[in-house]
This record gives sequence, C-alpha cells and structure tokens, in this order.
Amino acid sequence: MVNQISRLDIHDQQIDQLQQVVNEIKASLKLLNEERSESREFRKVILAWMKSQEKNSVDSSGQELQSDLIHDPLIPVVDGKHVTIHPPEQFTTIQHSEGISDLIGGVKVEDTEHPNCGDSKTAPHFSFSIGLEPLTDDGPKVYSRKKNRVTTAKVGQLGKRPAIALNGVSNQSNKRNQLVGRPFEGLTYGRRGGSRGGGQGRGCGTEKPRLLDDEEGGVLFYSASPSSSSTYGYASLEKQRQRLPVFKYRTSILYLVETHSTTIIVGETGSGKTTQIPQYLKEAGWADGGHIIACTQPRRLAVQSVAARVSEEMGVKLGEEVGYTIRFEDVTNSDLTRIKFLTDGVLLREMMDDPLLSKYSVIMVDEAHERSLSTDILLGLLKKIQRRRPELRLIIASATIEAKSMAAFFQTRRRRPRLEGEDHGLRTEPAILSVEGRGYNVQIFYVEEPVSDYLRATVSTVMSIHDKEPMGDILVFLTGQDDIDTAVQLITEEAQNSGKSSLGMIVLPLYSGLTRADQDLVFSPSPRGKRKVVISTNIAETSLTLEGIVYVVDSGFSKQRFYNPITDIENLVVAPISKASARQRAGRAGRIRPGKCYRLYTEDYFVNEMPSHGIPEMQRSNLASSVIQLKALGIDNILGFDWPASPSSESMVRALEVLYSLGVLDDDAKLTSPVGFQVAELPLDPMISKMIIASDQLGCSEEIITVSAILSVQSIWISVKGQRELDEAKLRFAAAEGDHVTFLNVYKGFLQSNKSSKWCHKNFINYHAMKKVIEVREQLRRIAQRLGLTLKSCENDMQVLRKAVTAGFFANACRLEPYSHNGMYKTVRSSQEVYIHPSSVLFRVNPKWVIYNSLVSTDRQYMRNVISIDPSWLREAAPHFYQQQPLNPNRP
Repeated sequence: MVNQISRLDIHDQQIDQLQQVVNEIKASLKLLNEERSESREFRKVILAWMKSQEKNSVDSSGQELQSDLIHDPLIPVVDGKHVTIHPPEQFTTIQHSEGISDLIGGVKVEDTEHPNCGDSKTAPHFSFSIGLEPLTDDGPKVYSRKKNRVTTAKVGQLGKRPAIALNGVSNQSNKRNQLVGRPFEGLTYGRRGGSRGGGQGRGCGTEKPRLLDDEEGGVLFYSASPSSSSTYGYASLEKQRQRLPVFKYRTSILYLVETHSTTIIVGETGSGKTTQIPQYLKEAGWADGGHIIACTQPRRLAVQSVAARVSEEMGVKLGEEVGYTIRFEDVTNSDLTRIKFLTDGVLLREMMDDPLLSKYSVIMVDEAHERSLSTDILLGLLKKIQRRRPELRLIIASATIEAKSMAAFFQTRRRRPRLEGEDHGLRTEPAILSVEGRGYNVQIFYVEEPVSDYLRATVSTVMSIHDKEPMGDILVFLTGQDDIDTAVQLITEEAQNSGKSSLGMIVLPLYSGLTRADQDLVFSPSPRGKRKVVISTNIAETSLTLEGIVYVVDSGFSKQRFYNPITDIENLVVAPISKASARQRAGRAGRIRPGKCYRLYTEDYFVNEMPSHGIPEMQRSNLASSVIQLKALGIDNILGFDWPASPSSESMVRALEVLYSLGVLDDDAKLTSPVGFQVAELPLDPMISKMIIASDQLGCSEEIITVSAILSVQSIWISVKGQRELDEAKLRFAAAEGDHVTFLNVYKGFLQSNKSSKWCHKNFINYHAMKKVIEVREQLRRIAQRLGLTLKSCENDMQVLRKAVTAGFFANACRLEPYSHNGMYKTVRSSQEVYIHPSSVLFRVNPKWVIYNSLVSTDRQYMRNVISIDPSWLREAAPHFYQQQPLNPNRP
C-alpha cells in the first residue's frame, strides 16, 4: 500500500499523513494478533472444562448428548487467515434442486423435521429451506485487500461452487464475500443424525452450553438454561472498532477515495461501514483545513443513533466534533464539527445557500439502496457538482445496492476538454469495494400455506418461538404504528393468558414517531433472564442495528407511499416487500450467533412472485416539493435532469400544474418573485408554505405558523386502547370550525399549563410531540422573519385563519353530496368520493364545504385534518383555478 501511494503525485504533507495512517494500522494489527493469542488460550481453558463436563452429560435414554462446542474446534490463525476444520460427521446430504430459481441459488436442505416440537394449534406450519446466491460471470470490478495491496478480480472468476458454512464458521464464504460482497442468506446444515437435532440445525428444544464470539469481539457463554446467560470480556471501544469487518479494508478505502472521485462500497449489514468510514476519513486528514466530512442517511432516527455512536467512539461530546442535523433540529457547531451526519433532505436544503457544497471534502451517501426521493435527487445533483468540483469525493454505501448500475450512473462523460492545471490525478471511473459483514448462519423457515391474517400469524409465531426456542431476542417486522401497537397488545395479552411463559418477555415497539426514552429502551441490552421482543417497521432493516437479535419474524409487508397523478391522491398503503428487503430482514438474525428467520409467506411466492427490488420512491411520489428545490437551484430543465430513476411524465406534469396554480411558477415554469422563492425557502409542503405566506396579508401569521408546526409532527394525540376516552378528550378542545382551530386550542392549553407533562397525560396529548411543536414553531418564525413576513396574531378571528388555510389548500376543496346519509363528499376538482376521517372533530358533523390536508386510503378515501369553509373563498384565493357557475336549482 505504501509503495502504491508513494507513486502518486501528491504533496509531501499528504504523504506524511498517509504514512502515519499506515503505521497506525500496523500497530493496530499487532495489537489485534496479541489479543487473538490471549483469546485462544482462554478458550482452551474453557473448552477443556466443558469437554470434561460433556463426558458426564447423558440424556434420559442413556445416549450421549451432542454438544455444538465439542465439534467446533478452536480456530487457528495461519498467516493471518482463519482455517476451519469440520469433522466428517457434521456433513449432511445437500442436493441440487432444479426447481429453485437463480435468485436463491438452487441449494435446498432436505431435512424438514423439528423433533420435540410438534405442531402448534395456532402457529403457522413452517417448512425449512435455504439458498445461496449465485455468482455471475459478467460482474463489475471489485477490490479486495490482500497482502497489503489492492487487487482486482472479476466476480465470475471466483468459481461457482457454493461454500457451506457449518457451526457458524465458513471456510470459504469469508474469502468469497470479501470479493463478491453479497450476503449468503441461509448457510446452515441439518441434523447430525439420531433423534435429536444438533447445533443451529435444530428446529426447537434446549441447547447445551456453548462458547461464541459476540459482535464486539468478546466471549459469550450461553448456559444450558434459557433463563441465564453471562458475558465475558467486553473489549474497549477501540478494540471493538478493530474487530469490525470493515477495519481490514481501511487502507483500501482510503486509497480508493484518494485516487477515485467516486467510490461505491457494498457493505453487508454489520460490517461497520456507517460508523467507521467517516472516522477513517477524518484520521486520514480529510477534515483538515476547516473541511467537513458528511454522511447522509434516509431516516432521522438513524442519523441520531449513528451520530451518538460515533461521538462515543471518538470520545467527544455530541454536537461538537461530531454532530448531526435533521429537519428542525441542528446539533452541530460551525467552528468545531468535522464529521456531520444528516438526512438527504437536509443536505439538499443546504445547497440552497451553498450550491457546490464547498465546505465538504467528502460526502458519503449511506443506505443508497433505499432509493428514497431525496436520495435520488441528491445523487443526481452530486453528479453535477462533481463536474464543477472535481476534488469533491463521493462515497456511495449500501448493503444491497446494484453496484454496476450505480457505477454506470456516475461514469462521467467530460463535455469539454481538460484545461491546463485542471488535472487532479483522479480516476473518473467509479471504484467498487465489497466488504463482508460479520454474520452467523441464519436458517430460513417458510409457511407451507399462505396465511390469511399476517398479524395473527405474527403473534402466534412469536409465542411459539418464546415457548420452544432457546434464549435470544426476537425482531418482528410489521407495516406501521397501528399494526405494531395492536401486535404489542395481542402478544402481551397472549403472554399473560399463558401464565408461566409470560415471565421473561419484554415487548417493545419501534417506529419513527417514538419518544427518545422509548427508543433507548429498544437499544438497551436485555436484562438477564429476559427475552426482548421488538416489533418494528422496516426502519430496522438496514438503518439501525439492534444487538441481541437471534430470531426474526418477517410479515412480508411494509407500508409504502404511492401517488396517483391522475387523481392527485397520495396514500400510504400496505404493500409486499422485495427480495432485497427480505434478505436484509433475515440478516438481522445472525449478528451475535446463529439465528432463525420465520417468513410468513411461502417459498414458492418468494422464488416466483416476489419482486427482486422495490420501486424507487421517485416513481411513486408527489414531486411538487422536489421540483421546487430543483428550480431554486437553477435547474429549469426538469425533464432533462439526470435522474437515477426517471419519474413518470404524468407525475412531473401534475407537479408543475399544482405549483403553477399556487403561484409558485410563472408561465415559463420559472419561480415567481417573491412567492416562488419564499415557498422554496420554507422546509415544508408547498401548500403549507403558501398558507404561511398568505397569512402575512391576512394578519394571522402567528396562528398559521402554529398550525403548520403541528401539521409537521406525526400526531399530537396519544394512541389509547379505548377510542371513547380519546374522543372525550378531543371534545374538550374541539372547535366547530374544524381540526386546525382545534389544534390551536390544544396549543394554547399546553402553554397555559406551563408546558406540563401531567396536563398532557390527563388530556391524552403526546408531551414530546408538543415539545417538538414548540421547537418547530420557533424555527418557522425565524425563517418567516428572514423572508420579510410580518408576525401578527388575529386574536380570536378564526375566519381569517380559515381563509389562509384556503389560500394554501384550495385544490383540496370538497362538497357534501346532497341527500347523503353516510357523509359522502366529492372533490371539486376530480369528483372523487371521500369521507371525513373518524379522528376528525368534524366526523358526523358534515359541513357543506370543507378543505382537507391529506387523504388516507383504507376501505374508503378518508380526509384528515379537515376545516369548514365558505365556497366564495375559493374564488377569492384562486380565481385562476375556480370559475363561477350558475347555481343548479336542483341542488341545495
């Protein structure tokens, strides 16, 4: 590595810095080898003791019990490589199955029995099948570190014979994953013979004591009793960092970032890429001279948790040298922060003030495989920025991303000849580096028949795991907050009814709307003798790491946003996941020891019907906000923008139409002044932004900013079991005008109670959501003042507030159908049948004319956040949108 870098034409200071990095790596490797030696000696002592105990272990039939540990020999290290020896008796017959598609590699274990379990009356019947992903012949170039030099290889040159891992260790998969970078999702083996299964091949039953390496490199001793376990030898944070799989690629990563403008890192879950790569870059000097290293995440919760972890590893206070920024929350210091974690959307907004992102030396786009709307726009803009700033380094990191297509997207085609002195010595061809994850074998179980109710099947499966499987936390993937809250309640009730089995189970929800205290409960270790059951949305697929997970229950569904540009309706709907998501979910089970994944769908569905990848959010979302951002950045030719995934022409036309109707775009599709530029400055939906701007002229900006802040949080109400209690609480604040005025009453009551948490609890109001409303409101006030808006209160004149709401949401006007007995409305624009949502204070009140904030699709199209209006206000607010028509005498 040193020889390669020395040939680069770089400054002497950079050479000294790189030499220092190399020396640090050598010292760390020496320390790591010493620790390995100590660990091997310690294991020998424990193994000797356990073997002596094993001789005395006899089951009830007089046969000697099988122990996983006895057949898992000490792993010797030869020339820095792990060499594993597998006794012949451990192998079972694995035959090729022609019926399995290439997506799972065609390897199937014929053993489907799970002795001593029997069939549960309530739990689904699972079959057991595993698969390896094939290696293709025409893959992209990938880099791997070997004997301190960077080498390249074609994926297809690695051979096609799958490596089978036994007892949590593979003699070939680690080496292969180094190059291929694909997670082997089901490496395992069946029973060893006799009437009792062995090792992770068992479907149920108890386990003998065994010794395993934990995630942090310490030693975990699992007792024969599921109720007790103890942990040995947790290492320091620095030693933990060195044990992460990405550590051995540190030199390769720095070399590729130094020599390539774009580096694509395919890192498996658990490799440590998110937390370690920004630190490697800082240690190599990329944050010197006042520059900042940025790492983007698609989710706010991931930004906060990763930033906290990195600051802990570096031994610095969060918000100083390491900070984060999400919408309406900035925990950074402009003078001190050198590593900054932020959402994709926040980085897009930073381009409004600094289009070339000049303060960043390296930008790492993490979890790019999620293909969120902001991620795709960001990738397209970063590609344009690199043409103006060739020295900017990009790192695109993901667990399942299609590296070849992403590399083709960033393959720069220079449109003009290179000028003298412009050569930065960089390769424009993106480099691809594959990093294996640290994972154990995961068994995959499928239901034999499709389940009719995935929620009930989930509860039954969790209870079956808790009753029959050894200790280990359970991670359940469901669709959203409603499903999660229901599942938590059902599991808790089921555990209480079963009596003894309820002891030792802690059921916790995980979704983005949780308070920070509830989040901490999820991430904290399970108490001794307790099993943690985490019910989560797809946020736990890749963005977050939950230690201690051994079992995964995959419902096969997630909640996704879909937009219909024809009807202009955007809904969150429950949709099937893709194969890529299914593999990610299964991979969460093999973090600390061999795990199991229970899929609540059939193997035939997974192989033949499940899509390989999900639909990018760009192709199923409302693009109005995205168009405004691109226009504000000076990109007028929206249709010619270089998208990673092109949106539909219908969605683009609809977005331009809505923005034109709001007065944000002129006849030439350019931002209007001042309204268009003011809307672009506000980090809100364009309709809410227009509502705030209209409130300036109507004299109710204080109230409208409050309403906007409340609409920006998920919900200010607490979900309770009894809906009647919540309805009674809402009646205390209900206003005849509708939900927006009701929100104002809640806000005023919160201030009058001196922001009391007890007051919130009494009135079923989310205290933490209200605190967030206060913070968002203050930020919106500052932005409004910067835009020159006058902050004024309308006191108790709610008519001007309703007019302001109409000015922003006039396109969402609805009229009550005459003689309608079930409260059916029709939208003025498209005559779509809609109904007021039961959560609204106007439910069953049914005013003649209303405006809604959003639509929710279930069995009907429901309007949420509804306010009553006078139809004459529509003509005042949007004369270009509505025309006066003679009244039909037949209509009331």
